[in-house]
Amino acid sequence: MKIDGRTLADQIYSHLPEVPAAAKLLIIQIGSDVNSNAYIRQKQKTCDMLGIHILIKKFETPQSIENINTVIGQSNTDDSIHAMILQQPVPSGFLIGNPQELLTVAPEKDVDGFVPGSHFQVPVVQAVREILKQTQFHKDMHIAVIGKGVTAGKPIYAFFQRQGYTVTLIDSHTRDPERVTRSADVVISAVGKPNIVRRDSIKRGVILISIGMHRDGSGKLHGDYNEAEIADIASWYTPTPGGVGPVNIACLMKNIIFASLNNVRRN
Repeated sequence: MKIDGRTLADQIYSHLPEVPAAAKLLIIQIGSDVNSNAYIRQKQKTCDMLGIHILIKKFETPQSIENINTVIGQSNTDDSIHAMILQQPVPSGFLIGNPQELLTVAPEKDVDGFVPGSHFQVPVVQAVREILKQTQFHKDMHIAVIGKGVTAGKPIYAFFQRQGYTVTLIDSHTRDPERVTRSADVVISAVGKPNIVRRDSIKRGVILISIGMHRDGSGKLHGDYNEAEIADIASWYTPTPGGVGPVNIACLMKNIIFASLNNVRRN
């Protein structure tokens, strides 16, 4: 059965508290990644819909670590900025200096949930949890996570591992990955390439979640599997577009609203 991410996102929005009038999100973008541009446009559209002020600082030419750190440091202490995102990925070629010296976003403003000690859970982890609630998922199920990217696969795997689930991480070094996916009850793919998950690599009744996305030659978005191929095998699956994406954005907006509420009260 197809999971309608847009309907699920609307349910999340309907339970959110009122947006503070002063709520402001800062997005810092370094470089001009095509996918990042698309994600930021979607964030801006949703912020406008909810009444969240959004400020985008974009650096399209190489910048020194010191320049970026100045922006992050000032924004961390700017009481008018309640939430902040350092848009990922940050291209290494656009940073002059040691990337390890890059300042982190203040934990109370880190709505992406990537900073150690962040006050917020990574939105895509929240999205996966919300999606699984729509299925017959239970704790005894075996989860396979494909891909270990820092923005999706890695935090999803880490969450389920911390919670005591049986979870296996599959990356390019995994021997016989299809042996793992054929035994998994839930397959979460976060790669962004065609046919990462195929009909013959999953078992009947599996729950499939595609976080990875790619565009074909005509610009159309696709997930990590061919939906027509797996529709009669999977018990539940997310489509692309309209699956994880809208839920991810809704969970991010929830983080932004609560960051705004908390930081407005603090000030």
